[in-house]
Amino acid sequence: MSIQLDQKLIDRAKTREHDKLSQAERVAANLFWRYRTKEGAAVPISVIAKVFGVSKNTLYYRCLKGYAKSYPKTHANTAVETNEMIDKLGFQQAWDTYVTEDQAKAIDAAMRAYVRAKRR
Repeated sequence: MSIQLDQKLIDRAKTREHDKLSQAERVAANLFWRYRTKEGAAVPISVIAKVFGVSKNTLYYRCLKGYAKSYPKTHANTAVETNEMIDKLGFQQAWDTYVTEDQAKAIDAAMRAYVRAKRR
């Protein structure tokens, strides 16, 4: 076999398994999803998925709504408890507690790339 693929590159592109999201990451992802600008714009799910290294279906099922298209129903649905925790704490307190500066910087960087790609 003379043609080889760059295995390190493939490994780097692999998304994280859904079970690898910690509770704090699930809450932070949900908060980025809930975040709205004064004009009502939100962070796209694709950007959040890229930053956290999971699929959009994983975000919907595990962090946001509790259901997702073509997502296996055998996994624990943690979206309900994530939403309840944020509702109990309130958005601002949850934001201050769970969102890290590194995550916010990663979202900003991914948003810049997203906007550049949309302009092309």
